[in-house]
Amino acid sequence: MNYPTYFLLLIFICTFLGFLVSLYSNDIYDDLTEKNMHNNYMNYSYTEEELQNLIKEKEKELRNSDKERQKILEAEIIRLKNELKLEKDSKKENIKISTKNGKPLLACSYALDNGFVYPTLVAITSLVENAGNKIFYNIYLLCPPDFKQKNKNILLTIKNKYPDRCDIIFINMGDKFKGSDSDERIPIASYYRLDLPDLLPDVDRIIYMDGDTLVLHELSELITIDMKGNFVLGFPDSAPGALLKFGIKSSVYICAGVILMDLEAMRKDHTTEKFKGFIEANLGNIEQHDQTTINYMLHGKISALPPKYGMWNFQNAEETLYHNRIQPHSIKYDEEKLLTAYFHPYILHYVRCKPFQKVKPQQYYMVNEWWKYAEKCDYYDEINKMYVRP
Repeated sequence: MNYPTYFLLLIFICTFLGFLVSLYSNDIYDDLTEKNMHNNYMNYSYTEEELQNLIKEKEKELRNSDKERQKILEAEIIRLKNELKLEKDSKKENIKISTKNGKPLLACSYALDNGFVYPTLVAITSLVENAGNKIFYNIYLLCPPDFKQKNKNILLTIKNKYPDRCDIIFINMGDKFKGSDSDERIPIASYYRLDLPDLLPDVDRIIYMDGDTLVLHELSELITIDMKGNFVLGFPDSAPGALLKFGIKSSVYICAGVILMDLEAMRKDHTTEKFKGFIEANLGNIEQHDQTTINYMLHGKISALPPKYGMWNFQNAEETLYHNRIQPHSIKYDEEKLLTAYFHPYILHYVRCKPFQKVKPQQYYMVNEWWKYAEKCDYYDEINKMYVRP
């Protein structure tokens, strides 16, 4: 073989090797690009238009992919559509919805002391269990200064079990509201919710729930509903006398055990400062304590939640309808919708009886449901020893 032939063969080999290297490099580049796009998606909030375009691209890719890739794409499309819905809903009132791990980030809060750890553990377990893969909850726990580390560890088992669904943030309330009216039924911890606007300056909206609740559905729709200028929404209560002594004869009076709070609006109105002033000026004279404080000080700025959020565990449908019929006209529910909510609640509030206390046979509404979530807790054996399961 003469010199020109060797030279041409060498050029051919080099060209071929360059071609292979180019292909391999492109594969690596494409793989890295896809990973980077995924990482960016997980940490970036897209506009409505960007989300729509991403969904179209993923749906187009889905049609031409193998089965393994289709599963990945289907999950991404579901997540993108969920974020798009929240983006659209938030524009109604310019609600800011943050994301975490590629999921909408919702803020929830509970207040508790050392005597209400296990019920709250069950309540939060139900919240996180029903989050699925759709949303991520920042759960703020408002605690007294003597809250035990042992009890913190009990509640942190939820975060350890569901790290992709929630974070648990403890807030030491110190001496706040010390000296306020309280009793065995309504402890000082009940007042802590009044301080949420100032405690969480970067949170616009929050869902506050007592520890005697059960969440049976994810709550992304609740956080974005139209509050129509109200500061707080809750399920109607039945304590008209609580406001009579303060000169309000007929008014909306909501239960503070499950409330949606517009923290941004409340901050602008300095409601926390007003709450504290009202409490100090009326010591010994406030029925229902923090609940009456909310209803009185926010008179004209409170209204009813959709009934499926905060539904009470009424003994039966008849009691549910009666409770509704005695409410002011402005917050009366449509009876058909109310009964649908009674039989299929999203948030159930155990007001009438507690499933972890002695209950009468005729008051067993959704008691077993509570114990079903208790079984999912790492401390079920301790719960079962402390409370008598019916």
